[in-house]
Amino acid sequence: MAELYILDQDDILLTILSEETGLISAPIREELNQVPNEPFVFIVDAESEKAKCVVEQNQVVFRDYEGDLRLFRIVELDDSDSENGAETIATCEPAFMELKDHVVLDRRFSDKTADVALDAALAGTRWTGKVMADFGLASDNFYHISRVDAVWGVRNTWGGDLKDVVRFDDNNNISAREIHLVQRLGSDKG
Repeated sequence: MAELYILDQDDILLTILSEETGLISAPIREELNQVPNEPFVFIVDAESEKAKCVVEQNQVVFRDYEGDLRLFRIVELDDSDSENGAETIATCEPAFMELKDHVVLDRRFSDKTADVALDAALAGTRWTGKVMADFGLASDNFYHISRVDAVWGVRNTWGGDLKDVVRFDDNNNISAREIHLVQRLGSDKG
Protein backbone atom coordinates (compact mmCIF):
# COMPACT_ATOMS: atom_id res chain seq x y z
CA MET A 1 0.00 0.00 0.00
CA ALA A 2 1.14 3.52 -0.73
CA GLU A 3 2.31 6.20 1.65
CA LEU A 4 0.14 9.31 1.69
CA TYR A 5 1.66 12.69 2.44
CA ILE A 6 -0.87 14.99 4.10
CA LEU A 7 -0.22 18.70 3.60
CA ASP A 8 -2.09 21.77 4.71
CA GLN A 9 -3.54 24.35 2.30
CA ASP A 10 -0.20 26.21 2.32
CA ASP A 11 1.70 23.15 1.01
CA ILE A 12 3.34 22.38 4.35
CA LEU A 13 3.77 18.70 5.23
CA LEU A 14 1.71 17.74 8.29
CA THR A 15 2.20 13.97 8.43
CA ILE A 16 2.79 10.81 6.42
CA LEU A 17 0.16 8.07 6.56
CA SER A 18 1.07 4.42 6.05
CA GLU A 19 -0.25 1.06 7.20
CA GLU A 20 1.87 1.41 10.33
CA THR A 21 0.32 4.80 11.17
CA GLY A 22 -3.37 4.09 10.56
CA LEU A 23 -3.88 3.98 6.79
CA ILE A 24 -6.41 1.23 6.08
CA SER A 25 -7.03 1.54 2.34
CA ALA A 26 -5.89 3.77 -0.53
CA PRO A 27 -6.63 2.22 -3.94
CA ILE A 28 -5.05 4.30 -6.69
CA ARG A 29 -6.84 4.49 -10.03
CA GLU A 30 -5.10 6.20 -12.92
CA GLU A 31 -6.76 7.47 -16.08
CA LEU A 32 -5.15 9.39 -18.88
CA ASN A 33 -6.60 12.65 -20.16
CA GLN A 34 -9.63 12.82 -17.93
CA VAL A 35 -10.76 13.27 -14.40
CA PRO A 36 -11.57 9.76 -13.16
CA ASN A 37 -15.30 9.09 -12.90
CA GLU A 38 -14.61 7.73 -9.42
CA PRO A 39 -12.80 10.05 -6.99
CA PHE A 40 -9.68 9.04 -5.11
CA VAL A 41 -10.85 7.73 -1.72
CA PHE A 42 -8.73 6.61 1.19
CA ILE A 43 -9.67 5.23 4.60
CA VAL A 44 -7.80 5.89 7.82
CA ASP A 45 -8.23 4.62 11.37
CA ALA A 46 -10.13 7.51 13.01
CA GLU A 47 -8.44 6.82 16.34
CA SER A 48 -4.93 7.04 14.90
CA GLU A 49 -2.92 10.03 16.12
CA LYS A 50 -2.21 11.08 12.52
CA ALA A 51 -5.89 10.97 11.51
CA LYS A 52 -6.38 14.43 12.99
CA CYS A 53 -4.52 15.83 9.96
CA VAL A 54 -7.11 14.37 7.58
CA VAL A 55 -9.45 17.37 7.29
CA GLU A 56 -11.34 18.95 4.41
CA GLN A 57 -9.29 21.20 2.13
CA ASN A 58 -6.00 19.61 3.21
CA GLN A 59 -3.98 18.05 0.41
CA VAL A 60 -2.84 14.50 -0.25
CA VAL A 61 0.23 13.50 -2.24
CA PHE A 62 1.14 9.96 -3.28
CA ARG A 63 3.44 8.28 -5.78
CA ASP A 64 1.72 6.83 -8.82
CA TYR A 65 2.75 3.65 -10.62
CA GLU A 66 5.46 5.52 -12.53
CA GLY A 67 6.90 7.07 -9.36
CA ASP A 68 5.57 10.58 -10.01
CA LEU A 69 4.03 12.56 -7.16
CA ARG A 70 0.31 13.28 -7.66
CA LEU A 71 -1.65 15.92 -5.75
CA PHE A 72 -5.26 15.71 -4.59
CA ARG A 73 -7.43 17.87 -2.33
CA ILE A 74 -9.70 16.41 0.35
CA VAL A 75 -13.24 17.56 -0.47
CA GLU A 76 -15.38 15.38 1.80
CA LEU A 77 -15.03 13.37 4.99
CA ASP A 78 -17.29 10.64 6.33
CA ASP A 79 -16.96 8.81 9.62
CA SER A 80 -18.10 5.23 9.93
CA ASP A 81 -17.84 2.31 12.28
CA SER A 82 -16.55 -1.02 11.07
CA GLU A 83 -15.77 -4.28 12.80
CA ASN A 84 -12.24 -2.92 13.33
CA GLY A 85 -13.39 0.35 14.95
CA ALA A 86 -13.99 3.95 13.87
CA GLU A 87 -12.82 4.93 10.38
CA THR A 88 -12.56 8.18 8.48
CA ILE A 89 -13.25 8.01 4.74
CA ALA A 90 -11.68 10.87 2.76
CA THR A 91 -12.90 11.67 -0.75
CA CYS A 92 -10.48 13.68 -2.88
CA GLU A 93 -10.38 15.45 -6.24
CA PRO A 94 -7.33 16.21 -8.40
CA ALA A 95 -5.76 19.47 -7.29
CA PHE A 96 -5.49 20.76 -10.86
CA MET A 97 -9.28 21.12 -10.83
CA GLU A 98 -8.65 24.47 -9.12
CA LEU A 99 -7.97 25.68 -12.68
CA LYS A 100 -11.71 25.55 -13.43
CA ASP A 101 -12.07 28.69 -11.28
CA HIS A 102 -9.75 30.73 -13.52
CA VAL A 103 -10.77 32.01 -16.95
CA VAL A 104 -8.79 32.65 -20.13
CA LEU A 105 -10.38 35.72 -21.69
CA ASP A 106 -8.95 35.73 -25.22
CA ARG A 107 -5.77 34.07 -26.49
CA ARG A 108 -5.09 33.19 -30.12
CA PHE A 109 -2.31 31.02 -31.53
CA SER A 110 -1.35 30.72 -35.16
CA ASP A 111 1.35 28.21 -36.11
CA LYS A 112 2.67 27.98 -32.56
CA THR A 113 4.16 25.14 -30.54
CA ALA A 114 2.27 23.41 -27.75
CA ASP A 115 4.44 24.97 -25.04
CA VAL A 116 3.31 28.49 -26.02
CA ALA A 117 -0.37 27.53 -25.72
CA LEU A 118 0.12 25.51 -22.52
CA ASP A 119 1.97 28.42 -20.89
CA ALA A 120 -0.89 30.75 -21.87
CA ALA A 121 -3.48 28.30 -20.49
CA LEU A 122 -1.70 28.21 -17.12
CA ALA A 123 -0.60 31.86 -16.89
CA GLY A 124 -1.41 33.48 -13.56
CA THR A 125 -1.94 30.17 -11.73
CA ARG A 126 0.19 28.08 -9.39
CA TRP A 127 0.72 25.55 -12.21
CA THR A 128 3.38 25.49 -14.92
CA GLY A 129 3.38 23.53 -18.15
CA LYS A 130 6.03 21.20 -19.52
CA VAL A 131 5.87 19.80 -23.03
CA MET A 132 7.81 16.54 -23.05
CA ALA A 133 7.75 15.79 -26.81
CA ASP A 134 7.67 17.57 -30.16
CA PHE A 135 4.09 18.09 -31.30
CA GLY A 136 4.85 20.46 -34.16
CA LEU A 137 3.02 23.67 -35.00
CA ALA A 138 -0.75 24.19 -34.77
CA SER A 139 -3.35 26.92 -34.38
CA ASP A 140 -6.07 27.36 -31.77
CA ASN A 141 -7.76 30.01 -29.65
CA PHE A 142 -9.12 30.24 -26.13
CA TYR A 143 -12.05 32.60 -25.66
CA HIS A 144 -13.79 32.94 -22.29
CA ILE A 145 -13.11 29.37 -21.18
CA SER A 146 -11.78 27.98 -17.91
CA ARG A 147 -8.07 27.33 -17.69
CA VAL A 148 -8.72 23.61 -17.24
CA ASP A 149 -10.69 23.64 -20.53
CA ALA A 150 -7.81 25.53 -22.15
CA VAL A 151 -5.37 22.81 -21.00
CA TRP A 152 -7.64 20.14 -22.56
CA GLY A 153 -7.77 22.32 -25.68
CA VAL A 154 -3.98 22.20 -25.95
CA ARG A 155 -4.10 18.42 -25.73
CA ASN A 156 -6.88 18.18 -28.32
CA THR A 157 -5.14 20.50 -30.80
CA TRP A 158 -1.49 19.46 -30.46
CA GLY A 159 -2.02 15.86 -29.33
CA GLY A 160 -0.32 13.86 -26.62
CA ASP A 161 -1.45 12.88 -23.13
CA LEU A 162 -1.79 15.05 -20.02
CA LYS A 163 -0.40 14.26 -16.59
CA ASP A 164 -0.42 16.44 -13.47
CA VAL A 165 2.56 16.09 -11.12
CA VAL A 166 4.08 17.95 -8.19
CA ARG A 167 7.63 18.27 -6.94
CA PHE A 168 8.79 18.25 -3.33
CA ASP A 169 11.60 20.32 -1.84
CA ASP A 170 14.06 18.88 0.69
CA ASN A 171 11.49 19.26 3.51
CA ASN A 172 8.76 17.35 1.61
CA ASN A 173 6.80 20.55 0.94
CA ILE A 174 5.41 21.22 -2.53
CA SER A 175 7.86 23.28 -4.55
CA ALA A 176 6.24 23.00 -8.00
CA ARG A 177 2.93 22.05 -9.64
CA GLU A 178 3.23 20.93 -13.25
CA ILE A 179 0.99 19.83 -16.09
CA HIS A 180 2.96 17.63 -18.49
CA LEU A 181 2.02 17.14 -22.12
CA VAL A 182 3.67 13.82 -22.95
CA GLN A 183 3.87 11.62 -26.02
CA ARG A 184 0.63 9.76 -26.50
CA LEU A 185 0.47 6.11 -25.52
CA GLY A 186 -1.23 4.00 -28.19
CA SER A 187 -3.39 5.47 -30.93
CA ASP A 188 -6.93 6.75 -31.36
CA LYS A 189 -8.92 4.11 -33.21
CA GLY A 190 -12.24 5.97 -32.87
